[in-house]
Amino acid sequence: MSHIIIRFIGLCTHIGKDNFPNLGPKHRMILLGFDGNQLRAKDVNPHQPQLIEKGKEPVQLQRVSLSVANAKPTGFSRHATFVGAVPHLDHDAKLTPKDGVLYSGDSPVQAYFDVDDGELHACIASSKGPTQAIGTWLKVETDGDPILQVTGLHSNELTQWTFADRSVIGIHNVAEGGADSAWDYLINYLAFEETDQLPEPPPQPDPGIQLKECPEVDPEVELTSSCSNTGFP
Repeated sequence: MSHIIIRFIGLCTHIGKDNFPNLGPKHRMILLGFDGNQLRAKDVNPHQPQLIEKGKEPVQLQRVSLSVANAKPTGFSRHATFVGAVPHLDHDAKLTPKDGVLYSGDSPVQAYFDVDDGELHACIASSKGPTQAIGTWLKVETDGDPILQVTGLHSNELTQWTFADRSVIGIHNVAEGGADSAWDYLINYLAFEETDQLPEPPPQPDPGIQLKECPEVDPEVELTSSCSNTGFP
C-alpha cells in the first residue's frame, strides 16, 4: 500500500479544527521562522524550516503551505502517543492567538503543513541532550507515488514534488548549526499576543509513555525539550 512518512523535528506547533472551527484542514502544523536576536531579553537562535530528504540537499521552506496532494481519504487520527506525549504551550500564560498567524500565514509563519488524512504519532527527536526533545511523525496513505503539494502563502505559485513510495522525509525547524538554546522555545509564542508573564519551557512527557525514536532521524542530532514540537491549546 503506497504511503509517505513525514517527520517533524524542532519548533512546530500543532492545532486542530476541533479547537479552531475556522481552520480549513483538520490539523495544521505551524512552522515559524526567526532571524535570531533576543526575545523577552533572552538570546534565541535563528530558525528556518527545511525539508529534509536523505541523500539530497535540504530545501528551505519560505512562505509556503504544504499538503499531500494524493492522500487517500482514510480520515485523520491522533495516535495515543501524540495525545499523551506532545507538550502543550504554557496554559498559565493566558495566551491569545494571533488569527493572522494561525489562519492567514502572517509573519513570522514560514510554512504550514495541512492534514486531512493520516495518523499522527509522537516520537523522540533526540535523547542526547539533558532533556528529551519530542518530535512527531505522520503516515499518509496515497493513491500511487506520494505527491507533496507546495503553495505560496500569499501567491498563486504552486509546485508538486513526487517522492518514491514509502519515502521518509523530514520537516525540520531547528537552530542553524543544530544546537538549540534553553530559550529557543520562545519562538513558539510569536504566534500569540505578548503577555506580562514569561512562558515556561515545554514540559517532559510522562515517563510511562513508551516512545520510539523518530523515523530515520539522524542519531547525532542533539536537541533538548526547548526544541520539542508543541500543541495548542
